Amino acid sequence: MGHSPGGEVLALMIGSVLYGLNLVTVWLSIQRLFRERGNWKRGLDINLPMAAVVIVLFMASTTNLALQVTLVMRNLSQSPPEDFLMERSRTIVAQAILLILETIIADGVLLFRCWTVWNKMILIIVLPLVLWVGCVCSSAYASYCLYRILLHPTPSAAPALSAKTYAASVAFWAATITVNIYCTGLIVGRICSVQQGWRPPSICSSQDIPQRGRLQLAKRIVIESAMMYTLSSLSAFISHICPYAEQEAQIIGIAFNLILIRPWSQKQDHESELCVRGSEPKTKRSTVSVAVGTTDSLVDIP
Repeated sequence: MGHSPGGEVLALMIGSVLYGLNLVTVWLSIQRLFRERGNWKRGLDINLPMAAVVIVLFMASTTNLALQVTLVMRNLSQSPPEDFLMERSRTIVAQAILLILETIIADGVLLFRCWTVWNKMILIIVLPLVLWVGCVCSSAYASYCLYRILLHPTPSAAPALSAKTYAASVAFWAATITVNIYCTGLIVGRICSVQQGWRPPSICSSQDIPQRGRLQLAKRIVIESAMMYTLSSLSAFISHICPYAEQEAQIIGIAFNLILIRPWSQKQDHESELCVRGSEPKTKRSTVSVAVGTTDSLVDIP
């Protein structure tokens, strides 16, 4: 786990820049979740679970950055490295746990969005749910092995623990990348199916006409945020739990917040509702509510 001081300083610089972007997206997300048309929302209208996720991810990324600052400051001090070896080990373990926590939460919310968009069909999310549980188990085991290696080192058991940590870490990143790609593909596929089947019904108001464009916007937002998150996870996977994971900790929060704030960057401060012609268009109409950011997505097509 010997990291060069120059590499840690570079990681801190990149992480600080990304943290600034993360801070901006958190503020805009809070505005979106708690305010509407310049006024504060009522308590019942606030999506409290989503607000809690935004705050938890931000707190985790902030703590991760603070720990990285601590490591760099210690390395730049004149004290011998042996004087803070145990403190450094605790910091590395804490950073790993925080990164894992962020990843599991973000994947869990993505899984929930996929389940909601597909009318809460359990069969759709069986595979990603199993992979997500695998993420939780492998991350817990990797954290335990890392804890044993750094905080309770045993020379005889170190090689075996290092191999187990490597295997668990690779399994974790492989599973989280698969979950992200799978769920994003399902969400985008569902939006595409609704978009292709949409025709402006005769009894809808003029407000319903531009809904195809809103579906296209929702699809693009999901894809772009997923690409950002997946590429950062892929870089960590290729480098095997990248020693400088500060970038990944910030990108998770940024990608998550962008899904919340971007649908309303075009001054669309309401859920996108459109009418899809059914078999009896004048008597039966399916309502498709695409609010990917707040996870209130509902697709009900006869």
